[in-house]
Amino acid sequence: MTKVLEMYETYFLQQYLQNFEAVLAAEFGLLNLYVVSEVGNYNMTNLIYFGEKCFPDGLVAKAPEAILDVRQATQCIAYALPTAAGFHLHRANESVLHRYYDAVTGGAPRPSTRNIGDYLKALDDRGAGDSRVKSALRDLKNLHRNPLIHPEHSLESVDDAVALMGGVHVAMLHMLKTMPDVPSPVAAAISGAVAITVGSGAPTTAISIVSGPSFPPPSSSGQQP
Repeated sequence: MTKVLEMYETYFLQQYLQNFEAVLAAEFGLLNLYVVSEVGNYNMTNLIYFGEKCFPDGLVAKAPEAILDVRQATQCIAYALPTAAGFHLHRANESVLHRYYDAVTGGAPRPSTRNIGDYLKALDDRGAGDSRVKSALRDLKNLHRNPLIHPEHSLESVDDAVALMGGVHVAMLHMLKTMPDVPSPVAAAISGAVAITVGSGAPTTAISIVSGPSFPPPSSSGQQP
């Protein structure tokens, strides 16, 4: 049903809108608002909320424990924190490496440390693992991971972090090809823990509100590519 507004109703509506705009402008002046700039041709919603979409499809099913770190890595890339992104990218890669080691060694005991070098040595000693995978992992270890753990080294730009993400993506892609899916109950438990951890208050746009009310992250369905 359509109603034609009377003259006085139009006047009051205009006054209400003007008052609202004045109050909104004053509120915006008090809030800590930051506009997130685009990074390359990445979908910013995916970078901020669904980082696993920037990695091979099998990651969620085969190494769900890596999801938290890949999401935090892509968030750091979106927020221009390249060294922090590198930290999480290496952690995610090592989580996949642990599962890969289990798969190619038939469940042999894992090395006692998370050190990539120890895992590579154990794979070589057992004659296990694809040579291309081990070569990619050695490059990541020598060119990126080892320097990054020292405080005098850092990733200087977002481009450096994006390049590292590309290298990690390639290593993960080849490792995931020979890895089985994680049993459903285990994957569900890990995914549930990740959802609880990352399901914190966040706005539904690419504007980060530092203080104020919390909003749920957008649904993963219907996202633009």
